Amino acid sequence: MEKGKISAYQMSLIMYPAVLATVLLSIPALVGKQAERDMWISPIWASVLGYFTVWLSFRLHNQYPGATLIQMMEQIFGTLLGKFIGLLYLLFLTFNLGIMIREYTELTAGRALSLTPMPVIIGSLLIICAFTVRSGLEVIGRMAQICVIPIIFFLILLTLMISPDWDIERMLPIFANGLQPSIKGALIVQGWFSEFSLLLFMLPYVKDPDKAKKWANISVLAVTLIMCLVNLTTLLVFGSITGKVVDPLMSTIAYISIADFFQSMEPVGIGIWVSGSCIKIAIFGYALSLGIAQWLKLSDYRPIVLPLYFTLVFLAQLVVKNRIELNHFLATLFPYYLTTFQTAIPLLMLIVSFFLTRKHAMRVKR
Repeated sequence: MEKGKISAYQMSLIMYPAVLATVLLSIPALVGKQAERDMWISPIWASVLGYFTVWLSFRLHNQYPGATLIQMMEQIFGTLLGKFIGLLYLLFLTFNLGIMIREYTELTAGRALSLTPMPVIIGSLLIICAFTVRSGLEVIGRMAQICVIPIIFFLILLTLMISPDWDIERMLPIFANGLQPSIKGALIVQGWFSEFSLLLFMLPYVKDPDKAKKWANISVLAVTLIMCLVNLTTLLVFGSITGKVVDPLMSTIAYISIADFFQSMEPVGIGIWVSGSCIKIAIFGYALSLGIAQWLKLSDYRPIVLPLYFTLVFLAQLVVKNRIELNHFLATLFPYYLTTFQTAIPLLMLIVSFFLTRKHAMRVKR
């Protein structure tokens, strides 16, 4: 079904925008409301779930090599129950893609294309993503290899360019109210770290599996550092009002002004973010297309891709009513919704697999 291969390095690069592309827009404001001046610490606590999800993914992959998450469900839970849980997971991926696309649309419409109809904004991105997914995992890996390093470079560069407007006093004193605020912020961030379970759709196609775990953990570390950097930068610019700012990262980039020459850098920030969003929507769409094909026992996932993305054009317009409802959902239910499907279900699979293996071993001894 998938003949392409990617390297462990490419896998880690794919995971970078797969987690960060949407979270960087909303997290500073969402976490700022809970953690306030300790908001830059919250990703550190949340990264524990990221490392745990990576460990969980590799344990399952080692027990069921060559199988994706959907295939593992049937092997662990049996055909009937495995099909049911697999269906729930595929519905989750579909809804999650709808939320991602809506986040992309809200920012693009609000910051750059306010007069453009929503279906046009969504459709123009999804056409690119659909043809990328049809080209296979290897193309997604090469796309990440081309785009991610420049994205990281420009993100760090833009952060340094805003440094003259930093006010260190805005982050002090650290832990003024103890650990509780930063931990409350981490409860929001942890949902996005659970997206590292996406590794279970890529690990069967990694050509150097002995390096995969190392690069996956490096990816968690890189995501954590960038989250801390972005949260810290927005805090040092906006201070206590960070939680009330719409799109804090883009608003921070809009502040850049160096010698009356480097100004109006917001289009650069939007371009960086659109590139990352394209990779994220492509890899999640790939996981969904591959999962549906395996769930239906089809020989190829590619015929599913175009109808699926066509459906997502309408779904993205229906998942929420407006930006206010979207932000409320992202701050309340969405992180726990992500963790349930992307970490709790794989953990349950590992536990059931452990008891099945133990039961089989006891039978062999008898």
